Amino acid sequence: MRKHGDGLIDIVNGANYVTISNSRFEQHNKSITISGNDNDTNTDKYKVTIHDCWFRGTTQRNPRVRFGMVHLYKNYYSDMGKYGRDMGYSSSLGYAIGVGVSAKIYSENNYFENLRHPTSFIDTTSKPGYIRDSGSYFVNSGSMTTRASGVTWKPSDYYSYTLRNASQVRSHVINNAGAGK
Repeated sequence: MRKHGDGLIDIVNGANYVTISNSRFEQHNKSITISGNDNDTNTDKYKVTIHDCWFRGTTQRNPRVRFGMVHLYKNYYSDMGKYGRDMGYSSSLGYAIGVGVSAKIYSENNYFENLRHPTSFIDTTSKPGYIRDSGSYFVNSGSMTTRASGVTWKPSDYYSYTLRNASQVRSHVINNAGAGK
């Protein structure tokens, strides 16, 4: 998916148990939003898994998470912010994962290349968001800022999955993500 007017995927209205996998997002400003506003009443929903996806040249929201328990693993993030800069957006934009109000993000074995901000904290209320990361790989990128204390759940308590070494994620995702792969 690419070059759409606003969000490519909006997971809103209490959507629950959503998986996005083996997809490619590119040349876009806002890729994925999970919960549309800080006053959402569906705070016990938004259990979302995103894996084996390629976020290439997008500007932000890969995803942006409010509330919910979100598992991000084996994703490839490359050249964040390029599309935004090309379109005249602020050069300060360009983050991979937006941590919003009451988010509880579990990030594992992702590959980050050519981006300044793997995470951005966008929790403007008294209900902070949290992210825990393990095993991720960084090439020509800033470091990931985490706030892990509020992530008390584990994806393995809900389902089985297989990780691969983060250094192998890039080549696997390039060869397998997107239509026709």
